[in-house]
Amino acid sequence: MRFSRWLVGYFGFIQIIHLLTLILAGVQLLHTGTVGFPAPPPLDGWPTSAIPFLLAMGFTDAILIIISEIFVLGFFKQKAWAMKIGLVALSGSMATALVFALATIPSGAWWLHPIAYGGMGVLFIPYVILFIQILKQKIIQPTEG
Repeated sequence: MRFSRWLVGYFGFIQIIHLLTLILAGVQLLHTGTVGFPAPPPLDGWPTSAIPFLLAMGFTDAILIIISEIFVLGFFKQKAWAMKIGLVALSGSMATALVFALATIPSGAWWLHPIAYGGMGVLFIPYVILFIQILKQKIIQPTEG
């Protein structure tokens, strides 16, 4: 029970941090015309053709963050629909993470910035555990008290 609460709380917290990071990246893009945070570029920088992809990923993630926070609130308020919303939020988050990885690994950015990209991967591990728990229906809704 405690572990489930921790996983859901962690998910909600990291998603808020993720949203703030996306906002900072957007501000950076507006001011400098480049994206270097949270996705450090490859040696030659991100090609201009990659910017629309990174923006689309950011907008998709922002929508998923809103859905994620609805799940977290529903979970802690013991709403019956919370697990379904959580499954949608986590499925979307895992899908965008996979697409992001598949699109950016070939650029060489991951090898050039292993701490930044490795850190993202480590922060994501509890998402996978939470997703598996929801799929197995082993997550327990919190109870009042």
